[in-house]
Amino acid sequence: MIKHPGRSFIISMMLLCFIVFAAGCTGDKEENKDADRSSGPSGGTGTSAISLRILPHSPRVGQELQVTVKGVARSLSYEWQHNGEEIPGALSPTLAGTGFIKGDEVVVTVSTGAERASLGIVIGNTPPLIKSVTVLPQSPRRGTSVRASAEGEDVDGDFLHFDYQWIINGQESLLNIFSRLSGKEFERGDSVSVRVRVSDDEAVGNSYTTPVFVVANAHPEIISRPPQAFQGWGYLYQVEVEDPDGDVVGFRLLEAPEGMEIDSGGMITWEIRKGSAGNHSVEIEVDDGRGGVDTQRYELNIGI
Repeated sequence: MIKHPGRSFIISMMLLCFIVFAAGCTGDKEENKDADRSSGPSGGTGTSAISLRILPHSPRVGQELQVTVKGVARSLSYEWQHNGEEIPGALSPTLAGTGFIKGDEVVVTVSTGAERASLGIVIGNTPPLIKSVTVLPQSPRRGTSVRASAEGEDVDGDFLHFDYQWIINGQESLLNIFSRLSGKEFERGDSVSVRVRVSDDEAVGNSYTTPVFVVANAHPEIISRPPQAFQGWGYLYQVEVEDPDGDVVGFRLLEAPEGMEIDSGGMITWEIRKGSAGNHSVEIEVDDGRGGVDTQRYELNIGI
């Protein structure tokens, strides 16, 4: 008696065949995916076997550009474009940086057989540089303001801004941050320098600190004005002096009529006698004892 397979056995065999068939279809799809990864169009929306890299990553004006290629070993051809226009004769993996300005777009296209890839970069900002810093006067004294003047250069032609920081005896002050330093901020013997930093709208450039200079002795100054004419028998003139360093000054007469005297406080006295009428030359000197000297000369007219 021949037995026929049961219904359950037939169903199981059919299910097994379906699974084997489905697995085969899945394998075909995976192979198709692998093919797509390696054969997409280059330089466009697809992928390419050519991988490009431009150095430097953030180029500046004047820097040479170089493209490196990965993924191919065959001979390559190169084309460079500047702002959408082909650069004549630019057929090598390097490109001179001359002729570009900030914001220009440079694109390189590399081809090998059917493969083609493109990559672009934008010429970036170049930080500015300080060329020189001048400080005047070169030998400042107490009470005399000092001014720093800086010059910079920027290959991009950007507007430059200079920041100043005055340094007095090694100490910085948040108040002394302008190009002008008041003469009241330092004293005789202080060490002073200024640090200048330059920047444009996009980047901070370098900084420069001037050599230290020492504040010199300030000269005294005669600020009073003598009477030019006088009538009577007793002449008095108080000589008034300002010394920025606060030094005590000495007085003396370099030229004076006979009998005229000046005391240690700067008071001039003269007893006028008969025969003293007329013009007399007077010259006064004040000395702070530290090399600071000032003089005053005038003509005194005596009428009797």
